[in-house]
Amino acid sequence: MCQVNGWSVAVPTGKRGAGLGNEILAWAKAWIAADLLDQRLVEQPWDCNRRLYGFRLGHNVDDLARQLMALYGSHTNITWDMIRGTGQWDYREGLIALRDQGQLGSVNRHVSRMQGGFFSVYSAREATRVRLIANQRVELAQADLRIGVHVRLGDFSSPQEAAPGLWNTRQPLNWYQSCIETLIKDASGQITFCLVSDDQSSPEFEEMVTHLSQLGTVEVGTTNFLYDLALLASCDVLVPSVSWFSMLALFVSEAAFVWPRSGLNEHHGLLSIWGHEVDQVPGPTADAIAWAQSHEISPITRGIPFPSDEGRIREWLQAVQSKQLPTQIQSDLLYYGVTPQ
Repeated sequence: MCQVNGWSVAVPTGKRGAGLGNEILAWAKAWIAADLLDQRLVEQPWDCNRRLYGFRLGHNVDDLARQLMALYGSHTNITWDMIRGTGQWDYREGLIALRDQGQLGSVNRHVSRMQGGFFSVYSAREATRVRLIANQRVELAQADLRIGVHVRLGDFSSPQEAAPGLWNTRQPLNWYQSCIETLIKDASGQITFCLVSDDQSSPEFEEMVTHLSQLGTVEVGTTNFLYDLALLASCDVLVPSVSWFSMLALFVSEAAFVWPRSGLNEHHGLLSIWGHEVDQVPGPTADAIAWAQSHEISPITRGIPFPSDEGRIREWLQAVQSKQLPTQIQSDLLYYGVTPQ
């Protein structure tokens, strides 16, 4: 049952797990260790997740047994403090340092959950894409611009304006509508909207469908969260919710995106999603700020704030459609980067 080099165990969040955008970070960390150390990857027991992910990700009963054996047997818990103790934010680089120091075991449980964000697991990006969406067939009509819209409704509270550090909130529909109307104002050609939501029976969802139908072709998501993820990932631009599922769609895609201006931190003319937490003060956001201050950073970055100046949005959209967006990780909001105000 156990391979020669042991197990790399993705520890779920709590007894019943969390949403996919949260759980995939633990999975990615365990995958990185399995790949680095030639260990067996032990995934979260998907059937135990309250969202019953096993129906899409697999009924991995054997991994449930391995999870219990790892928990109650001899194991090493890999914490975020251990990774940071090596001076690294990159999970792979941190593991390499721990391996060289002899701190890893034959059964390694990755318990840092979401700490380090998608920046820390960038090396698992392609593996994550393959695990989640490689087998999802998204067949859409040709479009000159495809805009993904992710609206969280059912499991979030009433609409609330975004704020730095405030997650899992429902954006007001008028923010989506204003953003989309501004985005397409100068767009030409056929526009397709890919609308994904956790509650397609709500009046708010119907309102969004009606609104988007007046602006272009609308493709609606399904009850299959993996297909919905692939649908969003197929888009040129994402208008996301303030959620980790939207962040996951950005992680497994090349899509450009907007982010609520009120949900961004300010740093002397620069904006970031993160950077307000204590452990971010010396972290990659600080590195991105230093990089931006020593370079002539363009306002045309992968992610930009909305509202923004219409001229900036027009130039940004042109860069998106011509596939000329900059690729520096320091200017990518998803990876602790910054963009000009």
